[in-house]
Amino acid sequence: TGSELTRGTLLRCWPETLTEAKLNSDNGYCEVGENVVTGLPELKMYVLRGTFPAGLHIFRFRPVRNPLQPTDTMGHFSFGTYTDLHQYPKHKVLDQSKDIPVPRVLQLLPLTGLVEAPDYERP
Repeated sequence: TGSELTRGTLLRCWPETLTEAKLNSDNGYCEVGENVVTGLPELKMYVLRGTFPAGLHIFRFRPVRNPLQPTDTMGHFSFGTYTDLHQYPKHKVLDQSKDIPVPRVLQLLPLTGLVEAPDYERP
């Protein structure tokens, strides 16, 4: 779940997995949306077949819609590992969640004079 500063963020499934262990539609399920109570963005990724090893995992989401309000403070997403996620919010917590910072939106791209995003930022 995202923090208040991520309100308005839109992620799309599937993220690109940038580490050795892969999680994709072949072995998992991905769901994005907004929390029905808070309206904050939520991301749920399930492993349906096999296991997903412990360790560092890097996911890149493209394309993304960032929050519309510029800020000089970083928001974050809370990531954790759970079992029985299909019973959310009555799922079981497997480990302590970690807050992962997200880039700040300093101003809207048209205001920066940037007509096209650089290659590494394009969808």
